[in-house]
Amino acid sequence: DYWTDGECKQTLGNGICDADLNKKEYAFDNGDCCGATCEGGSCGLGSLDIAFNHSLDPSGDGFPSCKNTDMVPITIRIEKVTTFPNSVDYDESASPLLSVTCNSILYLMVPIDTYMDNKSETIYLPDGADCIFNIRNSTYDRNGWRTKYRFHEVAYE
Repeated sequence: DYWTDGECKQTLGNGICDADLNKKEYAFDNGDCCGATCEGGSCGLGSLDIAFNHSLDPSGDGFPSCKNTDMVPITIRIEKVTTFPNSVDYDESASPLLSVTCNSILYLMVPIDTYMDNKSETIYLPDGADCIFNIRNSTYDRNGWRTKYRFHEVAYE
């Protein structure tokens, strides 16, 4: 088989997920498209343009193109994000960050905002991964934001 023009312009295993190479026959871009298999310092950085059905500006970090069938889909549902603008340290321009780190690998990092209300995002993790879900806010105290969320393991065949 011959590579297409698009495939020829891409590089396997460079830490950047290339859509043309995100196929089983190319080992899903030699691992670049999933957090558990990507190697290098640029893995997933700035690659998330849409999260929780919302365009991100600036981009978030994550692996939106992970198709590796060895990974398990986990859905995060944000039920409600509430701000308290009367809080002394509230700053509307600085959203806290939601991050998911598993086995010391960052799988998702996006700003939290009210656009996430009743929205979900599915990420793909290794089965049995040891994960930390974190909402970090370094701009003002935790009295400025509240987030209610749930995790769901997605049934798959």
